[in-house]
Amino acid sequence: MPKLHPLDLPEIRNHLALFLPRHELTVCARLSQEWYNALLPFIWSELRIMPAGSFGSKIISPLVFARDSSCIQRLDYLGKSKPYLGSLNCPKLKYLTLQLHDPYVIDFIRRHRTTLRSLTFSVLKDLAGSEQYNHEFWEVVKSCPLLETLYVSGTHITQQDLPQCWSLWSQLTTLKLSNIDFLLPGLYESSGAVATRIKDLELAWIGGSIPLESQLEVLKWCPELVSLVWRNLSSRGSDRRSIRKLLPAYTRHCPKLVKLSVEVKPTAADDGILPFLESRTDVPMEKLSLKKNWFGETAWSHIQQSHHRYSLKILELKGIRGKMVQEILCTLPNLTSISAPWIQDVDILEDPRPWICSGLTKLSVCIDLVKKETSQQMIFERLGDLKSLETLVLSKVESRGRNHRPMDKVEFLSFRLDHGLDSLRELRKLSCLGVLELFQELSVEEVRWMMENWPRLRHVFGSLHPNGSVDQTLRWILIDGMVAPRIDCGVSIL
Repeated sequence: MPKLHPLDLPEIRNHLALFLPRHELTVCARLSQEWYNALLPFIWSELRIMPAGSFGSKIISPLVFARDSSCIQRLDYLGKSKPYLGSLNCPKLKYLTLQLHDPYVIDFIRRHRTTLRSLTFSVLKDLAGSEQYNHEFWEVVKSCPLLETLYVSGTHITQQDLPQCWSLWSQLTTLKLSNIDFLLPGLYESSGAVATRIKDLELAWIGGSIPLESQLEVLKWCPELVSLVWRNLSSRGSDRRSIRKLLPAYTRHCPKLVKLSVEVKPTAADDGILPFLESRTDVPMEKLSLKKNWFGETAWSHIQQSHHRYSLKILELKGIRGKMVQEILCTLPNLTSISAPWIQDVDILEDPRPWICSGLTKLSVCIDLVKKETSQQMIFERLGDLKSLETLVLSKVESRGRNHRPMDKVEFLSFRLDHGLDSLRELRKLSCLGVLELFQELSVEEVRWMMENWPRLRHVFGSLHPNGSVDQTLRWILIDGMVAPRIDCGVSIL
């Protein structure tokens, strides 16, 4: 009787498959027919379909797609639909993203309503005003008994659809509405306490005639709310004062709210968020996203002196100065993610304090090198100390004030070995690298160094070389090395 190897046991093999990326699963599936049959459900569990012709996308036939569709649990369908979508059956489908519209889509959702747990759906503008289509959509979505997450963009809610919406929202834990027109009076008066399960709420580009106060009324029926995203508001004069006054007043109905993202146009003053922070005396904040608001000395001073200093984990800020970015990295010990517009090398090098956020996993910032010839190596060394870093995005400065240098004189980090790239060799957890709109001129040596020292690297953003043919060659080296740039993930259907 032959000895049984541990990998021959289905339980062990299936457990290992949970930790392998798709490209490694496909390699293992070629070992034998037994391995192929065992790993096929893991290979096809998540599928991202891209428009035909996308760079690096793989072409599969409809027959193969239909044959293995029984394994699909997550489907992201981007681009135009095909007629066979109307007859496709995915009995295990739980997570669905659709960015298209045609007669097959509604029927596809209807046939998978018993298994769907998450639905992301975008309606094209030419159909956003179709009352019949919108009514049919809400009717079908309401019939999904297991649905917990709903993200809808580009439609509107009429008085006829309102009862179905209230009933649907009562079962959700995550609700995101973007580019929605509420064409009905008294939205909040009809709601009651029907959304007691919602923990994540996002309102973006809400249209119609609903004033700010009415939008905030929604918070009264979300007592379990943990995260609020409220953005792309157009406010003037008294409305800006209302935001400062009303936001603390209504968020008191959400005692568990610890994550806040607010974007207001035009830009609010530095103290615009201060009343809210002062109102959260018993609730330590974990996330602040103020992309359209100035986050200045007043708000920062309050955070330093409050319990938010030790609870904040995620910061997404716009308009702050470089020295404040350095202050944040040296002050918030539990920070895991920060997105900021701008910092200069002198802000870092002239401050002897270390970055105490050792658990930082995401850093997105523009680093302007005033002393490029002498500072690149030292900046790389400082970045190399962030050993938990998983995402590093360096880009052009988003906004320039009077303290910013002209863009044609701004110098950026160059990811070359002769400039200090080797100092990042300890970033073994790095999975995403972004060099957006930066002037990189990498060689094959640097690309192979990244593949060797960053084994988890899966996504690459931005140009790797100013020469288009060289840039494409470097990208194909990444693909051949099983490191797939983000824009190259997915398949196309013939």
